[in-house]
Amino acid sequence: MLGKLVRHPVLVNLMMVGIVAFGIIYYRANIKEQMPEVRINAAWVATYYPGTSAADMEELITRKIEEAVKTLEGVDHYTSTTTEGRSFVWVEFRQDIASMTKAVLDLQNAVNRVNDLPEDAKKPVVSQAKVRMPAIIVALKGGKQPERVTREVGRKLKQKLTDLRDVGDVWSTGIRDRQVEVELDPARLEAHSVTVAHVARALRTRLRDVPGGTITFGRSELALRVKAEMRTLDDIRRLVVLPSPSGKHVRISDVARVKLAFGETLQIGQIDGQRGVILTVMKEYGGDILRLSREVHALLDTFRKQLPAGMSIRTMGDGARVVKSGLETLYSNGAIGMALVLICLWVFMGGRNALMASLGLPVALLGATIVMYLLGVTVSLPALFSLILCVGIVVDDAIVIIENIYRHLELGATPLRAAIDGTREVMWPVVSSVLTTCAAFLPLLLMTGIMGKFFSIIPKVVVAALLVSLLEALLILPSHMADFGRVARGRHQSADTRLVRFASRVLGLYRHVLERVVRWPILVSASAVLLCVLMVGLAFATKEVVLLADEDIQVFDVRVKMPRGSSLEETMGVLQTMQQRLIAALPAKEREGIVAQAGWTRTRVFPERGKHLGMVTIFLVRTAQRERRGKQILEHARRAVAGIPGPLSVELAAVVFSPPKGMPIAVRISGDKYPTLKRLADRVKAEMRKVSGIVSIQDDFDLGKRELRLHVDMQRAAMHGLSHADIGQFVRAAYGGLPVTKFRHGDEELDVLVRYDPAVRRDPARLRSIQIGTRAGGRVALGDVTRVEGGRSLAAIRHRNSKRSVKVAADVAGDLTSSEANRRIKARIAALARANPEVTFELGGEWEKTAESLNSLVRAAILAVALMFTILAAQFRSVSQVFVVLLAVPLSLIGVVTGFFVSGEPVGMVALVGVVGLAGIAVNDATVMLDFINKRRRAGMPRDQAVVEGCVLRVRPVLLTSITTVAGLFPLAMGWGGTAESLKPMALAIVWGLSFCTVLTLLVVPCMYITLTRLGAALFPARLRHALINQHDEQEESDERADQDRT
Repeated sequence: MLGKLVRHPVLVNLMMVGIVAFGIIYYRANIKEQMPEVRINAAWVATYYPGTSAADMEELITRKIEEAVKTLEGVDHYTSTTTEGRSFVWVEFRQDIASMTKAVLDLQNAVNRVNDLPEDAKKPVVSQAKVRMPAIIVALKGGKQPERVTREVGRKLKQKLTDLRDVGDVWSTGIRDRQVEVELDPARLEAHSVTVAHVARALRTRLRDVPGGTITFGRSELALRVKAEMRTLDDIRRLVVLPSPSGKHVRISDVARVKLAFGETLQIGQIDGQRGVILTVMKEYGGDILRLSREVHALLDTFRKQLPAGMSIRTMGDGARVVKSGLETLYSNGAIGMALVLICLWVFMGGRNALMASLGLPVALLGATIVMYLLGVTVSLPALFSLILCVGIVVDDAIVIIENIYRHLELGATPLRAAIDGTREVMWPVVSSVLTTCAAFLPLLLMTGIMGKFFSIIPKVVVAALLVSLLEALLILPSHMADFGRVARGRHQSADTRLVRFASRVLGLYRHVLERVVRWPILVSASAVLLCVLMVGLAFATKEVVLLADEDIQVFDVRVKMPRGSSLEETMGVLQTMQQRLIAALPAKEREGIVAQAGWTRTRVFPERGKHLGMVTIFLVRTAQRERRGKQILEHARRAVAGIPGPLSVELAAVVFSPPKGMPIAVRISGDKYPTLKRLADRVKAEMRKVSGIVSIQDDFDLGKRELRLHVDMQRAAMHGLSHADIGQFVRAAYGGLPVTKFRHGDEELDVLVRYDPAVRRDPARLRSIQIGTRAGGRVALGDVTRVEGGRSLAAIRHRNSKRSVKVAADVAGDLTSSEANRRIKARIAALARANPEVTFELGGEWEKTAESLNSLVRAAILAVALMFTILAAQFRSVSQVFVVLLAVPLSLIGVVTGFFVSGEPVGMVALVGVVGLAGIAVNDATVMLDFINKRRRAGMPRDQAVVEGCVLRVRPVLLTSITTVAGLFPLAMGWGGTAESLKPMALAIVWGLSFCTVLTLLVVPCMYITLTRLGAALFPARLRHALINQHDEQEESDERADQDRT
């Protein structure tokens, strides 16, 4: 087949053009984003029961839902948060479940089987969890316009943004919903013998269309509908509440005031100190952030022309800017790396051969983009990094084949014959090398957790590129070499031929060194092993593993938690103070904008809402436009906002686009009694404060605001025909407000809310005297059937696996790493755990995810080594030679450890993933060398001579394959084209590891080969030696005599 393809180049060239053309098409069609969106194996169950305390919600709903979750298979763990009127259960499934869709369906069925929930509670809602990232912030400044105008403009802008195809949702701050308020006067209600229930029923029945069934005649049907006639507020005012035979009907206007008003202020937004509307645009899962950004800016350009005088719009935190910056960084690093690869090829192989080898680059990389598109892998930073990693690797097989073809040309073969014979001679070593590299990367697909899904992109892209490059090297390259391969001869030799001569002198130097090194094989081998053990031991003793190095911070929050019961104005007052301090502390040239939002705050998964919550978000200019790194600015901001009175906690956190890691420090305390949990949480916080570098210490023990508790006297209530539910519904309607129906006003559908007049609602002293209507038509004071007392209760009750829990979380600052901080905390809470056996202490957050990812990576590494061992054993048919080849893996670790000590970079999961991939790359050099040593041995050459000749013959492709791989990643490791912080550790690991591995492989592998053959001759009989070492008896006897003579 190879001969036919070489002789028919048209088919080969069409194949190459097709791969390139379709690669470009699919690359342009693919989604561009900074980090790939990762679906999490989780679902949630939300149940609402308005007016019910958190403690009652826990018993009536949450525990029953949790019992249903317990029965499911595949659940890893579950947590719950119960607040007033709301139960929220979060269920995380194991990563190895076959179908997340089926898991969510099973959860839905389990919840549906819970049949003893309160009748008036809303039906539980079950949904798969999705994590949406903010794409862009649109800030609308109202200027001097009244709130009514600002709100209307903001509402229209929000609707237009929501209609864009890549938008998943738009969160708004500063837009209050309008509603129709029916404010009841208790005195007028009593005078007309009207109750709250009368008013609610009248509104509910008269403001809503009523279906009337159908009329069937012949083959046709007509639907009947009784239309509501309420079109204006005056229509509502004239609505009859109690009819009278005399015609003196009691109307809404007789007992209440009806008005169109803004709803309760739940959130306030400020942009650079001015009040306005803040719209956070969330990207839809699978949406293209670059396209979304273009559409948003195009929409805003049109919308600005319609703005009322004095209003303005600006954007901040444009995620497309971050994506473009990251992609440009990798593009520039890739271009520099590709240029270095071509220079290296030219130096060692000449211009013509370098061009032939470089043709495989676009074919392999664009072929990989086709596979990416088909597998649903988007163009993101990890995907582009994988392509850059391939820049140096995919030419390895081409280099080996071209170098061997070139050697045949130098021996006088015709280009056609040299292309066929040269390719066939090294075909199986090349295939083996590619397969071992694939074997190193493929097990990364089996990593579990969020990080496993994140890292799964790398093996998909790398393996795709390697297989396409192998196809190109075996089928396309020989045809091109047959057409264009030449050896420069005569006096008119080109400059590249002189460079090849320079390379030949390098080979001569290597021969000279190798001939002396192989005289002391045992000493060299033992020294290499000892050095490897020492370096790895030093790394374990001094280096710490972090989960994921962050990119430079572009956006960060100052998240504030005030005491429960704080008003929005109080929360915003604290945020304004922070805003002023931050504006004064941070130079204007470093920040793009500052936004303050009271009423909600960002969390790791879902936003948390409440009047006592707020945050100030700082948007920084691009990294290249400022002198300080984002982490330095964040620490400066931390000092600036320290000491502000009022908040219970202040947390500074970067808004990142990488996989969620959790807090650097998180201690979960689980048990049955909240007082015990709170006491132990305080002890843990005290221990944390003793560790320098631990900051932003807080717990999630949430004591509610002050409250008035109404205890129903059931005996007295029964005397008046009232139940506990009747009294609860009355109090909720009178004070909280009862939404009874919807009312169409213009293009909006507004809630109609019935409640008492504000003068009554705001006076606690009048609570006992409020009259409640009985079923018999009479009236009784609320104080006659209830007992009122003050107090406080828990605002939120949290469970983990059905047990009550409190979490203490903290951040780290300065030089303290999360690993070191967790080790210190673990030692300090050990005594607490022993003294309180009824309570469970767990370390969570980043520590938990790091441990999970490390265990998963270790399993992947073991499988990678097993696969490589199998492939190499099939090629060499010798166990001992497989060990010689695999020796390159520990040799590469010497370089990895040295590199991280020199650079000062932390050893993260990305770096360790790079080490696993490095194992597959490192063995390629030894594979090619050992294959040629074996061929010389089979030709009858003495062992030591075969080792020297085989190594010297292969040193050029060995150097070239390693140098091109290092050159391709060197710019990224050094940050020449810009720094990609999260991926730099992997580049460093491969560059340093492969550099050391190449030099040591050229010297240590030959010595180890000789050492193992000597040990085999001394320890095993000839037949067993043949099985282990695969040597001919005549060669063994000759080698033994040579060893004895040397001794």
